Amino acid sequence: MELRLAGLDGPNKLRAIPPVGSTAVMWYTPQVYIDAAREVMGDIDLDPASDDRVQKRIKAGAYHTVHTNGLDKSWHGRVWLNSPYGSRLGLFATKAVFEYDQGNVTELIFLTHTEKTHEHWFQELGHYSSAVCFHRTPIEWEGDHTGVFNVIDGKKLDKPREAHCKDVGVDLDVAYTLHGSIFFYFGNNPDKFKQVFSRFGWTMCTNE
Repeated sequence: MELRLAGLDGPNKLRAIPPVGSTAVMWYTPQVYIDAAREVMGDIDLDPASDDRVQKRIKAGAYHTVHTNGLDKSWHGRVWLNSPYGSRLGLFATKAVFEYDQGNVTELIFLTHTEKTHEHWFQELGHYSSAVCFHRTPIEWEGDHTGVFNVIDGKKLDKPREAHCKDVGVDLDVAYTLHGSIFFYFGNNPDKFKQVFSRFGWTMCTNE
């Protein structure tokens, strides 16, 4: 089957992408999912979208930050990725599929949102993945969320947290997303992924 990747003519195209993004918007993955990823894959060789603080507990063999730009580096081995949202999300999805298709990545767990299932990058993740888990509740993210709700759709808000959570009925002291979350698994052990991640939500193989 021919590999179809949006915005990717080859690895050189990705190397031209600048490391743009806001370091103020940090959605740190709760430890329970990191532990589950390690239970499935055995270890984490690479986290291509991370920072120094969260790596104190993820402890990947190697990692990249917004400053070192994981988009223009080769990936390898067992990869954990809570992808940046916004304009770079599709780029990281494209990169993940490319590196797995090339055989550089042996296993990959890609955490992202279910807000834009119609997007090409989302469809490609589903097409090439081995299994998925739809998280049953909004994820309560960890870390310093200062600035997370200051700008929505490019508009600065006077009362950012209240505006973001209006009519949602969530605790304003907890950082929630307003959409679902999904874990895509790439690799040869989808049954193990289903066994482990079924504790978080509906899980199914995608290559059956």
